[in-house]
Amino acid sequence: MADEHLKTDEDIEAILRLAVQQTGTESESLRTRLMTTAEEIGLTPEQVAAAEEAYRQKVKGERTLAEREENERQLWKQFRRSQRGDLISHVGSYLAVNAFLVAIDLMNGDGLNWAYWPLMGWGIAIAIHLFSFVAGESSDNVQEFEKWKRRKRKREKKDSASPEQV
Repeated sequence: MADEHLKTDEDIEAILRLAVQQTGTESESLRTRLMTTAEEIGLTPEQVAAAEEAYRQKVKGERTLAEREENERQLWKQFRRSQRGDLISHVGSYLAVNAFLVAIDLMNGDGLNWAYWPLMGWGIAIAIHLFSFVAGESSDNVQEFEKWKRRKRKREKKDSASPEQV
């Protein structure tokens, strides 16, 4: 019954890892213990070195994957801020231009005769823009994000290639 918690190799590795962390041993003694354990189970130092290198590469790959994912999240946040800024700019232009058009139409003295047409037409465009922004991670937004990343990379490449003129 004492071995119920030891069902897989992962269990054994986790227990050993926890024991090593709790003892706080130095890395040299860890290396000695690794080599001793490897020798006990019949592994050559070359096999241990190869496995160690494979493990380093695996950990390095996991780190770079995590870094790429974090970079992608940061780019997505920048993209969404850019989209929000575009929407705010669009709404601001809509309000300013249509306020001016309504004022001109009202100055004629007959009330609103024609200014509601651009107000409604542009309002539909604003509604579509708003819905596309609210959609979040829709397939269209993901495609726009990919285009935005390509344009951003081109700008960065262009900026880094041309020397600054001071």
